[in-house]
Amino acid sequence: MKSKKAQLILNEINLRYYLGFYFEGYLLTAGEEFVFFTDARYIEEAESKLSFKVVGFTKEPFEEILDYLSDNKI
Repeated sequence: MKSKKAQLILNEINLRYYLGFYFEGYLLTAGEEFVFFTDARYIEEAESKLSFKVVGFTKEPFEEILDYLSDNKI
């Protein structure tokens, strides 16, 4: 099985480019899949503005992202 390649967007300017606005968080791109990771302050608004998955942190941000990558074989 071939794994997907991914990139993690951290920079505010790049987040604005991809999202069209800025919320504190991280954007994971893997092929055609986009996932925005953020904390509870932004989940509801991000979900209303984005057409892709939004994940709220329930633990340390990079631990959350690594778990997502592992769970989804990325």
